[in-house]
Amino acid sequence: MFHHSILAQHADDAPLDFHVTGGKDDRVHLSIGGLQAHAAVRFTEESLERGVGAVGQSHHHFAVGTGLSAFHQHVAAVSHAAVPAGTAGAPGAAGATRVPACLSKGLGARVGSLLAGSADFVARARTERKRLGGGMRQVGVLAAPGLVALRDGPAGMIERLAEDHANARRLAEALAEMAGVESPGDVAQPEPGPLDPNRVRASFVLFRVARDRGAFLETLERRGVAMIAFPHGQIRAVTHYGIEAPDIEATIAAVRGALAETVARPVAVA
Repeated sequence: MFHHSILAQHADDAPLDFHVTGGKDDRVHLSIGGLQAHAAVRFTEESLERGVGAVGQSHHHFAVGTGLSAFHQHVAAVSHAAVPAGTAGAPGAAGATRVPACLSKGLGARVGSLLAGSADFVARARTERKRLGGGMRQVGVLAAPGLVALRDGPAGMIERLAEDHANARRLAEALAEMAGVESPGDVAQPEPGPLDPNRVRASFVLFRVARDRGAFLETLERRGVAMIAFPHGQIRAVTHYGIEAPDIEATIAAVRGALAETVARPVAVA
């Protein structure tokens, strides 16, 4: 997944037309105010949300061109990516010039983000943060959970992410055996057929049901389990701090019950 929500402006602060198209060579081509160029910004996200947490499989390498210069690695789930990879940081982040990371992605902190880069870049970022209203005198209260989350060992939250991954894998394995649960499609599992639990590598499971999705989710919620309607007709289940192994077994039972209670979707006849 790469992000291309860039705001380009003229020197007089008038907005520029900004258009991004992908090339066959995995490079991105820009058209900014009539100027054609290859992008000099590389945006990646390691733990691919739509790819069920696959790490390092879909990097978009953008060729450096004229007028732009940054290598921006957006690691929204840096620790989720690091745990299965067995590394101390995000795979592939070593070459990045700027690395933001979110502390609420499974680490238990309600809010908080980190931004790493050169001293000059971080100084500029602090100034811009204050301009946007990000200077809080009481921010230490919000920062404290982030300090706990980043501790090493059992005192912190990073190593505990492996429990979330195991719970998600257990859920996926059970779902894969249920009639009525199908491949999520899209990049998560392009092949049709049953759900493949081997593609689940982080703390979330994507799947489809051979049911009316809304009716299935409503029935599931009545049984005490909340899942999320996701794009492409998918359903997203997320494991996180506070969800333990017994909760996964209860979820499995609830899904079975919801499938039995809802009407199967008619099979289209060619």
